[in-house]
Amino acid sequence: MECDRFRKELMGALIALAKTCGNNPKTANTDRIILEGLVAANAQCFGEEILKKKLQMARAEKHAIAPNCSICAHPCGNTSEYDLNLLSVEEEPCRSLKEQMLDKIKDTATIFYQAMMLGINVSEHTEIFYKVLEVVTYEMEAEMLQTILTEIAEKKQLMSNLKSKNGGKL
Repeated sequence: MECDRFRKELMGALIALAKTCGNNPKTANTDRIILEGLVAANAQCFGEEILKKKLQMARAEKHAIAPNCSICAHPCGNTSEYDLNLLSVEEEPCRSLKEQMLDKIKDTATIFYQAMMLGINVSEHTEIFYKVLEVVTYEMEAEMLQTILTEIAEKKQLMSNLKSKNGGKL
């Protein structure tokens, strides 16, 4: 059960990192940290120590991107870590759609990470991760969330195709 807590905390930190990049330029490491964090949050085989390490990496990257946020006298909340338990109070069908979006981007991150390990430049296609991680914190209509689910599937297919063209095996 402790790993589940760290997975949720890691997702909250990744959401904060993605939202930080909405107002600040990401670094050369941000895409990798987002992808690795999503893969770790998705895989049941990763233990507590790896989840803690990815959580620390996400927090450190957020601080590197927006160092003044941690000492701000009037925090705006844009870079605050998100509590995934807040999804449970959302009304249907939006709650289920947001949960599906998070599950789908974790799966998609695995494909992207594998492609990155094969030497494929994935950075021009990573915007979907930032978009989803931000959107789950906003109130939106179900139709818009469904559109984003379709975008996730398209990006996953695109990266799967690119991975296949480049040998596809690690």
